[in-house]
Amino acid sequence: MSEANEEKKLKVQLEFGDAKAMFEGGVDDVFKALTRFLTQLYPNLEVARRITYSPDLTKLAEELVGIIELTPEGPIFASDLHLSAKEKICLALLGAYVGERLGKLSKGSLSPNELSRITGKARKTISNEL
Repeated sequence: MSEANEEKKLKVQLEFGDAKAMFEGGVDDVFKALTRFLTQLYPNLEVARRITYSPDLTKLAEELVGIIELTPEGPIFASDLHLSAKEKICLALLGAYVGERLGKLSKGSLSPNELSRITGKARKTISNEL
């Protein structure tokens, strides 16, 4: 079987004091097993996990297709959408966040001047909306 047909497997070995574990399999399975193991060792991690919001970057990126494109200068609108200033600001900021998290942009934030350039709205409008 060629490598292209084989599922990529992740192997993680963890040692912390007397606790030892090894996990092998698909990325999602290993992550779930590792998380389960750590929350058994440290129950407070489970509480922290339940109150921490972690957005699904893949889903967010898919939802932005056709709306936002990522360029080296930052996010841009893919087409001329008729949206309010607030909606355009939110989408531009979301594009910057997703772009940074995916390693496509160097930062996940935008200045008011950058937002003005990206949205086509006046700097004063941007400041009022923020």
